[in-house]
Amino acid sequence: MPELRIAFICPGRYPPDFGGAELRLHRTFLRLRQYHTFQVTVLAQAGESTSVGHSELDGIPVRRLPADPGVVSSFCSIGKHLVGEIRSGANIIYTVSTGRFVYWTGIWARLLHRPLVVEFANNNVEDTLQRRLMAQMLARSAELAIAISRPVADQFRRLGVPEERIWMRPNPVDTRRFRLASPEQRAAARRRFGVDEETILHVLVGVLSERKNHIVGIEAIERLPEPHRLIIAGPPFLQEPEYAAQLAQRVRSSSAGQRLSLIAEFMTDVEELMHAADCLWMPSIEEGLGNVMLEALCCGVPCVISNRLGLEEHVSDGQNGFQAEPTAEAWAKAVLSIIGLLRDVEARKEISEESCALYDCFAIDSELFRRLNSLCK
Repeated sequence: MPELRIAFICPGRYPPDFGGAELRLHRTFLRLRQYHTFQVTVLAQAGESTSVGHSELDGIPVRRLPADPGVVSSFCSIGKHLVGEIRSGANIIYTVSTGRFVYWTGIWARLLHRPLVVEFANNNVEDTLQRRLMAQMLARSAELAIAISRPVADQFRRLGVPEERIWMRPNPVDTRRFRLASPEQRAAARRRFGVDEETILHVLVGVLSERKNHIVGIEAIERLPEPHRLIIAGPPFLQEPEYAAQLAQRVRSSSAGQRLSLIAEFMTDVEELMHAADCLWMPSIEEGLGNVMLEALCCGVPCVISNRLGLEEHVSDGQNGFQAEPTAEAWAKAVLSIIGLLRDVEARKEISEESCALYDCFAIDSELFRRLNSLCK
């Protein structure tokens, strides 16, 4: 069997500029490299902290194009890059999410007769007719379509992908980082974020984008009494430059006062915040899955999530959290309904054990490697 070599085409910026799906794939590549014979190269776009040209990130070769190269230029650049990678031995072309780069990649994969792996991180590709048609062309070109949740798998089916080409699996979680904290670890984490023993700490973690629906969290904490507190954490979303400033102003003017705070940055040690938390909130308007939800569950943290996301398989009311209507009134009511669960040490331990077994990255990585290798045949 030939050595597995992947040409990964990123739809936008690749870390260190923040991108949830891209960051997750970067970590997956690093893990695969530890225990398999495996190589990957990346084509992405330049960002605020990266420049056009060739570089390396954690030993992975990365080539970056101008942020907005234009339709013809991007199409030709991707083709030239893929031809060069195939001549160097690349036997799999891999994309994640959607966008112009990804759509052009689907066309080139067909022209170059190389197996294409398509992973969708969200289930919103049918918003417009043009986007649906492009996503349909891409998805039907895939030898392997990776769906991170049931709604995403259903989306692939509506786009016409055969059942045998769809692999539905959750996002992998590094359970060495995200696991139940010891009492000492939890106490230290709560001290770091200024949380005393009586406080019930809720966290809303993710990029500062309107689709994360932070306003529901802010209005809900304003309805909840002491000792409830909310920390919102995440980096500004580059495509919505005004949103982070508007959110910061809303936090400053909140009637919740010192019970509401904003950390407007990417946290490299977000597991510390999970260790301090009593509950994770995810009131998002749209999510393919929500990796922070899985990470919180692996840490034994119950989750309150929007009931419009179709994620019933992950959060069950009263058992490991609650699914609520994403309105402030319904959200606050849902939180109060599971206070006993939030304070139950044994329940947190059980949530962590069950979730680590389901979402452990090493089992999921091994299956991914097996499926990719099967395409090389």
